[in-house]
Amino acid sequence: AKGEVMNAMYYNVPQSRERVIIVGVRNDLGIEPSHPKPQTKPMTVRQAFAGITGSGDCPGMSAQYKQYWQEAGPGGSVGKQKSHKRLLWDRPSFVLQKAAGYGGVYHPSEPRPLSTIERKRLGSFPDDFRFTGWNAAIERIGNSVPPNLMLAIATHIREKLLA
Repeated sequence: AKGEVMNAMYYNVPQSRERVIIVGVRNDLGIEPSHPKPQTKPMTVRQAFAGITGSGDCPGMSAQYKQYWQEAGPGGSVGKQKSHKRLLWDRPSFVLQKAAGYGGVYHPSEPRPLSTIERKRLGSFPDDFRFTGWNAAIERIGNSVPPNLMLAIATHIREKLLA
């Protein structure tokens, strides 16, 4: 088995999200485990949000969180552990955590959290992928390995290791 740190932003995911991926191959097959090489340049939040209008299903923010958003400034972070982050339009997203309040990522130019469609885009989920609600989307996307990263890994395994 061979482990490697892979960043999703190089696999058509508009989010800088590092994950350790371990690829194992049975010894009797005589194949050296490998990982896919980076495939794309990083995609920006602006590119990911293309065509999205309005704030969708995101709830309003309390005065405290609006203050966090203001204090953070573009690309900045605030809060007890610098866990409240405001996105930059022209960079990939920060890692989407599994909780919106503690470790939240916020819209780059509007004082609000991200909508489900915005989170789906940043996580590389299809627009028509359905979650059971806003909170479920936050948790599932935050816990996930982005689908486009998994597709790159699965394709590599099929084409290079199982061929």
